[in-house]
Amino acid sequence: MPIAPRWAARLLIAAGLLLTTAIPHAWSADAPLSFALPVRCVMGEQCWIQNYPDRDPGPGAQDYRRGSLTYEGHRGVDFRVRTLGQMRQGVAVVAAADGRVKAIRDGMPDGPASGVIDRQAVGERCAGNGVVIDHGQGWESQYAHLRQGSVTVTPGQAVKAGEVLGAIGQSGMAPFPHVHFEVRRNGRFLDPFAAPDPGDPDRQTLSLWNAATLKQLPYQAAGELSSGFSATVPDDRRMADPPEESLDGRAEALIFWVQLFGARAGDLESMRLIAPSGAILARHEGRQKRHQARITRHLGKPRPNTLDSWPAGRYTGAYTLTRQGEEKPLVQIIRHLDIP
Repeated sequence: MPIAPRWAARLLIAAGLLLTTAIPHAWSADAPLSFALPVRCVMGEQCWIQNYPDRDPGPGAQDYRRGSLTYEGHRGVDFRVRTLGQMRQGVAVVAAADGRVKAIRDGMPDGPASGVIDRQAVGERCAGNGVVIDHGQGWESQYAHLRQGSVTVTPGQAVKAGEVLGAIGQSGMAPFPHVHFEVRRNGRFLDPFAAPDPGDPDRQTLSLWNAATLKQLPYQAAGELSSGFSATVPDDRRMADPPEESLDGRAEALIFWVQLFGARAGDLESMRLIAPSGAILARHEGRQKRHQARITRHLGKPRPNTLDSWPAGRYTGAYTLTRQGEEKPLVQIIRHLDIP
């Protein structure tokens, strides 16, 4: 989520915290700082990057790969988990480099599963619960939207890279569970995937991630967030916190749904609902009309009046998203539902 430039100051004022002067570190004034992964999870399996920093200087938004995984004015990297259930289980947010805690905030509630935010209640505390770390020589990192009650550090505390700061949450202006990780140097925002080269400040080509972390962060242009079956059209709450699959054969309808990130204009979408016999119960194919960071799709069929219950067996939901100019699907989702 976008973080206002004066977030740290507002955090201190709003929370009544004391600003502790950081002890200088030994890094050169010109040498870039190297950051480790700020979350303790397996990228691509337990957590994903939903949004990158916006690299478009004018109207519009574009990530560092000229893709659409961002939005206008976004200044950080959003590491997310799929569901609120995963958030509740706990995914640690850790310091990405050595430093000293400059400011914290905790106690703000996590947003609802619907993702609908009470802007009046949030006020200027858009970053929610969070931590700011001073790394010396003008370097700072910020960790926003942490889970309520999860912050484990205090202002002035020295921390090492990998030390737990809190947990991924959905506090502040956060429509889904994630941590917004932001890097600044002398108050200037930097994209850790393509920061200025100290030898040529006009170039934005230098990664601030250390080599081991960079290997864990391959660019994923699109992917699944959640999917499942239901008897009614699912709302945002159900998709954010999907229950265990269990549909009675007497369900009035059978609906297959998916939620994914990274759709672009022109992407070809194909969706099918298949009966145990192999017959196609419902299908849809069409092209995405615009770039969207997150989309939801559903496809279903009402139970025929001639049937008291759905035939027993395994039902299959299949979804593919294929990008223009590519032969293989970029996203392929297969889900099964067994009706006894």
